[in-house]
Parts: sequence; C-alpha cells; structure tokens
Amino acid sequence: MRRTSIGSLLAATAALVGCTFIASTAAPTAAATCTGNLSAAQLNTVFASPGVGRTATTTGYGGGDYQHVYDLGTGRRLWLFQDVFFSNDNDLRDSMTDAAHNAGLLQRGICWSTVGAGHMQNFVGSAQTTPLRHWFWPMDGERGADGKLWIFMAEMANPNGTGATWGAAPVGTWVARIDPLTLKVLSFAKARVGGIRLYGWSVVSDNQWSYLYGHCYRQYVHQVSGVGQFDAGCMPSTYLARVPKGHFDAVPSFWNGSGWSNSAKFAKPVLTRGSANPMDVQRFGSVYVNVTKIDDWWGSSVYVDRAPAPQGPWTRAQTIDVVNRRKCSQCGIYHAVILPNLGPDGKMIVAWSNGGPFNLWQRNAALYRPSFVSVPVPT
Repeated sequence: MRRTSIGSLLAATAALVGCTFIASTAAPTAAATCTGNLSAAQLNTVFASPGVGRTATTTGYGGGDYQHVYDLGTGRRLWLFQDVFFSNDNDLRDSMTDAAHNAGLLQRGICWSTVGAGHMQNFVGSAQTTPLRHWFWPMDGERGADGKLWIFMAEMANPNGTGATWGAAPVGTWVARIDPLTLKVLSFAKARVGGIRLYGWSVVSDNQWSYLYGHCYRQYVHQVSGVGQFDAGCMPSTYLARVPKGHFDAVPSFWNGSGWSNSAKFAKPVLTRGSANPMDVQRFGSVYVNVTKIDDWWGSSVYVDRAPAPQGPWTRAQTIDVVNRRKCSQCGIYHAVILPNLGPDGKMIVAWSNGGPFNLWQRNAALYRPSFVSVPVPT
C-alpha cells in the first residue's frame, strides 16, 4: 500500500479555483468552557466524525495526513496537516475545491476551530507557492527564545507539475515564525540549516540546546510499488543538528558520531534502520523518546525507542503491530508522532496517519483521518 497522491485532485482544484492561496491570521479567544486535556480515546472520538472545527458558516476538517501538533501554551495547540480536505461529511467527491497543502485546527482543550481553509487557503507560504509545482509541507517546531512559535517546513517541488506524486521531492527547508496568540505568520524564510536532510523534521529541547532531527523524506524516487520507491541512500537514516535553546535562526552544529561539528558534511546518522526511518522525538524528564512508523507507508510496526541523550544510544522499548489497526484491508498506516503533552492518564499519546487508494478515501474521508493510542513513557 502506498499513500495515494492527491496530485490529480489538486490539479482539478487548480483548474476550478485558480489556486489563490491566502494565509489565515486570526484565532478565536479561548473560553472557560473549553478547558480540558483529551485522552487518546477522546481524540479518536473527535476525529471519528467529519467537520471538526466547523461553525454555522464555515466547513470543518474532513481529512488529512502527516499531522503535527504544536504547544502554544495556555492549554492551546495548533494542529497542521499535509494535504488537508475540508468537509462536513465523509464524501469528498463533492468537495473537490476544499483542499490545501498545509492547514489544520486550533485546539483549546475540548474546543476546535480551523486554521487555513479550502479553496487552497494555506496557513503558511501562500505567496511562495505555485500550485502542483512548488509548495510547503509542515514539519516540527517549538516555541522559541522570543516566545514565538517556529515551525520548520519542507519546501517541495515537482517539475512535472503533478503535485504529490512521482517527480516530487523536497528541495529545501524553510521556517515560519508565528505569533502563538493571534496565529499571525510573522515571517517565512529559508532556514539557516538547509540541504536535503530536512533538519527540523523533529524538534526537541533540553535546558541548553534545541535539537533538530533530519530526515530526507525522498518518497517518490523510483516508480515501483513497495519500499523500493524510497531513496535508499538517505531514507533509512536520521541525522541531528543543534542550536542554542530556542534560537532557531542561529548557526547549527552537527552530530558527527562522537561529538559536534560546525560542518554539515561531517554529520553522521544517530540511527539507521529499515528502508525509511522517520523519527519523531520528544523529551520527558531525562528520557528522550522516539516513535517511528518503520518503512513509512509500507512497514507493519511502530517502534518506540528511548535514549539518555538526543543522539542516543537508542534502545527499543516497545513494538506496536499496526497491521490489524488499519482502517481497511487496502489501507495503510504511516507517520507516527508523539503529541507534545501527556494524556490525562500520564501516558504518551501517539498519533499516526491513515490512508489508502484515493478512490476509497474520496468516498469515505474517515479512512484519511489520524488515529491515537496511549503508550507508557519508557523509563
């Protein structure tokens, strides 16, 4: 099973609406009735239905994948997805224009509202986007030393003009600086650390440093059905850079296998395994915890690893078999991440993406929304 490209859908969207990209800049004020910390089971209930965040006059989130969740403080979280569809029902066939490359939801406890919107209203990077040829997908991010939210973005290009399918590849890393109260995008520019390794795929900090994990994310290299489609030269490895805590515009240093180097060319992987090893790391106390959906669209397991330091050594703490957790026999599970805050039971909440052949989830968007599980924090 391969995550089916939405290139054809976005092409139809471009023809219909001219692909005008407008960034959302405002967020509702939190209300006292919106307090609460949702469990994995409660999040599954929220995302079981379409139209999350809808209002009487706006359409809610219908489906999307590669979810990333950012802590905004004061009980608020920003959820961004790649390839978002807005719909108040599970039938996307009547929602061909309601798509965006990056958009999502604002969570305030138990309350939800949308950021970005359909008709190609992206949350970040509208002015720099050429539909189907050049766009931006969210990676990880954190609050910076300036109090703003910094989100790293993969700059994607497809010279064929066919969007997220064969020929698409990341060409750089950008970073957006966002006001956590208003959600206004204050700046959007190329990140200090560039290259194809996409440092900022995962971000975690200790008391002194912010660590940027790099994953090359080259998924559409070979037109075959299976892990052979990935770039075998980089997809199995994860690299690591660091900057002074919260200074995401600083010159980084790179883990070279035994220490830190000022040159990216000396960087060595912190972990190499499988055909794709997209690590997502969080820190709980003195323990660094990683989850990986090994081999991304294709593998059968989510690995939970622990380490005493951001560079490792990494030790497997748990393996979650996800074959029987798929939403349909032709569906797949990919892109596992750890939410930034523990659930009300004190456990981690791990989210993963669901997807499958386009003709299936176009008729039933429930196949294209994330799932959540509670996982003990490794000690």
